[in-house]
Amino acid sequence: MLQGPAPEPGASAGGEHPEARGFGSGRSWRWEIPLLIALLVGLPLLAIALARQLAQAAALRLPPEIDAALGRPSWQALQLSGARCDDAAALRYVEGVLRPLLDALGPTPWRFELMVSDAPDVNAFALPGDELAAVLAHELSHVTARHGTQRLAGGLGATAALGFVLGFVDLGAPAYTLAELASLGYERGQEREADELGLALLQRAGVSSLGLATFFERMSRAPSPPELLSTHPDPGGRAERARQAAGGYQPNLSLPAPPPVACGGVKAR
Repeated sequence: MLQGPAPEPGASAGGEHPEARGFGSGRSWRWEIPLLIALLVGLPLLAIALARQLAQAAALRLPPEIDAALGRPSWQALQLSGARCDDAAALRYVEGVLRPLLDALGPTPWRFELMVSDAPDVNAFALPGDELAAVLAHELSHVTARHGTQRLAGGLGATAALGFVLGFVDLGAPAYTLAELASLGYERGQEREADELGLALLQRAGVSSLGLATFFERMSRAPSPPELLSTHPDPGGRAERARQAAGGYQPNLSLPAPPPVACGGVKAR
């Protein structure tokens, strides 16, 4: 009787090796399933990140008039909100604090308007002159860096990318949650950039940059969500970075404390 060769050790009677049965069999699941999960999560996030960066880069090429048009509805709503304070002394004081910052800013396509408002939030506390100047320098930096327009364009790009990906892969709520957390990270990055630009602007204006540190220390005493879930970095860390950046700097301009007026914080555009 003729007899074929004996099967290799470990092979089945049908000639199939136990580790060659396809996806998910034998020991292959140890790397195939994690790889699949990484692809399902990583590829959408990569698409969102690229779309956001492209949209933000495109936003920087738009004319400055776009920024003004985007901010106008919010500015008009604020004026009609009933929070406006028309105290002449308060307005003169804030304009005096803002003037050296605008001089240090130099030629700019932006036109800035001020409105003093009576608001109960943390930014409305009666601040010393240097702290108020630091807050204004931070907000001016948001405008000159075009953070608002970049944020809007980046959000639209990320939404479009996520919708495109979800047309092929049903990730549902987890994907939207990851995209939202990613967007918070971009906003925290803009806040850090505004801190750095604001500190540089204060020093060019000759104003003490320690005001930004003391302001963030004031904010750190108020309840706040964890940094991962917030649009702003941890105020304690921001205070420490501001103090380090101010080391060795000697201001040459002294700003007075706010006068006694019946108004709260300032809103700038």
